[in-house]
Amino acid sequence: METAVVVAMISVLAAPLAAFLTWLVNRRKHVADIYNVLSESSQNAVETMQMTMHELRIELSEAKVKIDELISENELLRKDLHELKVQNEQLIAENRQFKATIEALTKAINSQS
Repeated sequence: METAVVVAMISVLAAPLAAFLTWLVNRRKHVADIYNVLSESSQNAVETMQMTMHELRIELSEAKVKIDELISENELLRKDLHELKVQNEQLIAENRQFKATIEALTKAINSQS
């Protein structure tokens, strides 16, 4: 065979072979890039979740403190309400006594007239 023919055949075969090898290398690089992007995204997601969990823990502890304060305040209000109910019952009893006294005095005044 002539050299020109051999060179032409090698040229014809070399271009597709080079394209195939380039595709393989780029494919591996592309797959590696995809894994790197996925890894970075996963790390970012984990960091975001950790920050969110930390903030939620802080909010939860603040809410627990507030709930404890409200429970204490509620207990004090219940005690005050009970004392006020007792005082109200005493005042109602006194009011009934005053009413009876006023009615008796009104009868006495009316009977003298």
